[in-house]
Amino acid sequence: MSNSAQALLRELLQSHSPGELLQALESIEKTAYPSAFLTHLIVLQSFYTGEAYREVREKAARLFQKIAPRELQDFLRTVPWREEFITNTEMRERYLRHLTAHPMIDNHTLGKAALHLWGGDFNFYIRTRMLQAEEVLQEYCLGDIFYLYHTPIETLPDELGNLSNLQCLLIQKNKIKQLPQSIGLLQQLRVIDASENELQSLPDSIKYMKRLQSLHLAHNHLHVLPPEIGELQQLRKLCLKDNKMRVLSYTMQWMENLEYLDLSQNPNLNFFQSFEYLKNCPQLKEIKLRKNNLNAPLRNLQELQQLESIDLSDNPRLPVEETFAAARQGAFGRLKVLHLENTSLLSPDALQPLAARLQVLSVAHNSLDGIDLAFPALLTLNCAHTPIHRLDSNQMPKLQQLHAGHTLLQQIPHWPSLQYLAMDGNQAWLDAGGLQQLPALPALEVLSLKECQLEALPHLDECNQLHSLYLDGCSCPNWETLLLDIYDIAHLRCLSLNGVQWQEIPRRLARLRFIESLRLEQLPENTDWDRLFELLTHLPRLRHLSLAHNSGLKQLPQAALKLKQLQYLDLSFTGIRRLPHELSKNKELQKIKIDGVPNAFIRHAQHFSYDWFEFSACAQSTDGQTSQTPPHR
Repeated sequence: MSNSAQALLRELLQSHSPGELLQALESIEKTAYPSAFLTHLIVLQSFYTGEAYREVREKAARLFQKIAPRELQDFLRTVPWREEFITNTEMRERYLRHLTAHPMIDNHTLGKAALHLWGGDFNFYIRTRMLQAEEVLQEYCLGDIFYLYHTPIETLPDELGNLSNLQCLLIQKNKIKQLPQSIGLLQQLRVIDASENELQSLPDSIKYMKRLQSLHLAHNHLHVLPPEIGELQQLRKLCLKDNKMRVLSYTMQWMENLEYLDLSQNPNLNFFQSFEYLKNCPQLKEIKLRKNNLNAPLRNLQELQQLESIDLSDNPRLPVEETFAAARQGAFGRLKVLHLENTSLLSPDALQPLAARLQVLSVAHNSLDGIDLAFPALLTLNCAHTPIHRLDSNQMPKLQQLHAGHTLLQQIPHWPSLQYLAMDGNQAWLDAGGLQQLPALPALEVLSLKECQLEALPHLDECNQLHSLYLDGCSCPNWETLLLDIYDIAHLRCLSLNGVQWQEIPRRLARLRFIESLRLEQLPENTDWDRLFELLTHLPRLRHLSLAHNSGLKQLPQAALKLKQLQYLDLSFTGIRRLPHELSKNKELQKIKIDGVPNAFIRHAQHFSYDWFEFSACAQSTDGQTSQTPPHR
């Protein structure tokens, strides 16, 4: 088969929606080698049921009758099958065996097509011997990374253990109920992310993965962990968020290197007993207990004396003052980071024993109207979504980051050290002349005005250190004028316009020649991508471009090839299924991020150097809380 035919076959395999399939069929109709597609035309007629695919089935049938030999057509009319075979395993196997028995049908191609169309029922294809299991698994490998995202797969075959060079196993958002015992053979694994599956238990063979450092199991159905979990001596991160845990394994006290533990959204977990095991983990520095319906003081939390970061957010009935009462006797001596969003905190006085050493404090979504307590070491404060109307810079002399969106704050005091300011949705601050206060912040580097109504950005040109501006979700009557104000900010290098609802892409976007990092995520569905990329070609310094979460972006326009200076491109959670081959000639491009893209993209990406691509382990497992660090600069 010619390379052109193979390329078109791959395009057909990567198409799933009715519109995409109809376009693929039109391409087939125009080719000079239609017989190569006989198998796929059979698949389209048989496997795509439902009214949505009626036009696809009819077009495939017409094309098949036009190009298929009479012998093959007569044979197919004798093959027994019914509409309900999709839910009838015996009927599916019988039908496929008939097809694969015919010498004119390519078994390998049929197997691949069915694998894509059904989301990858590995065991079914092993039984019908249409593909070897290892050959199927290789379809989801990119170098030493195995990536399987958002499929109906319930089990993985034992042959997974034969991929001995894997270092990263990313199998998020499937329907996997159990991991194979052979996973213990993957002794080079360093990261497993099985978030958003249906796991009910873990195989005891995990004890053999001695190099495993990160294990992410968020959003599953785990009740307990096997005792063998304690033998993962190199494990540093363990995420068990949103499971049904009742008690942790006693062997976790043997985890000498465990640093991060997320137990959020496990309301039935016995914390008293669990903390007895965890207190013997000498390196445990960060623990998350969000959304656990905690309604009694966690007094034995003080036993974890090595903790530097505690997250107790979204426990509105938690007695905060009683939980940290032991701090008066010297407990929590290493605590630097404390998250108390949406708790029972009514007064900062409850934190008085901790105030002297806290560096990061989040009290968002509480009922505080002010903070009258001194925090001499505090670097980051998040008081968003509180009725706070005043802050005193003398009580927080070292503050570098302030998140005060959706508050009653109308005045920002003179803070010589403040580098990051988020006033998202705080229209009262803007109306009270908030932008005029910014020159009093000489160290300000990052300003976030998300979800605000803007008309102009005066005085920002006076902020000589300002290099990053976030206008995500902002509304503006005249974006052309606003972009002209942005152009006047001489030191600006990063601009975020995620989720802006402009009616037409402003042409002055092309004037921002000093911008090095541009975020254009979650743009409207009707975005004119060709026009957008043409404007981007006028930005000679553009190095970092994020287009994540744009499902309407199906392919990169040709103008994207003109961005010769681009070094980092984020295409996560987009509709892109392939990249132009010419893009591989870009000598400056270093990384392309592809979290959450269709698996078809991964298979296509094997034609590029896999060193180009970046995955974020546990991308689906992180909390949706307000960031306590500045966004990417």
